[in-house]
Amino acid sequence: MPKSVMDTKQNEYADQVLRIFGERFRDARIASGLSQRDVGRITHFSQSSISQWERGSGRGISMKQAAILAQAVDMTWDMRPEPEFQTPSSDTSEHLLGGAKRRKIAAVA
Repeated sequence: MPKSVMDTKQNEYADQVLRIFGERFRDARIASGLSQRDVGRITHFSQSSISQWERGSGRGISMKQAAILAQAVDMTWDMRPEPEFQTPSSDTSEHLLGGAKRRKIAAVA
């Protein structure tokens, strides 16, 4: 698989992860009765960043930032994808991990 196709699939996958986290976080924040500004005061993140993360846009969010946000609204987040969630194909995974996989298999054999 050409590198540009692989990069595109990885970016699409990452965008889906960000969008799903943002939707779940927004729902948890609203259920907690907190505004974006309230969450910003708790986490020391800007309201603008929180808004972007909720929309799944802007710069990506780190796992540490996601954990801080989730804790602020008492949110648990199951990292397993929903059934409609499109993960990269096994071809993409093989292309990404193929060399390491082959080296590991060769080392064991």
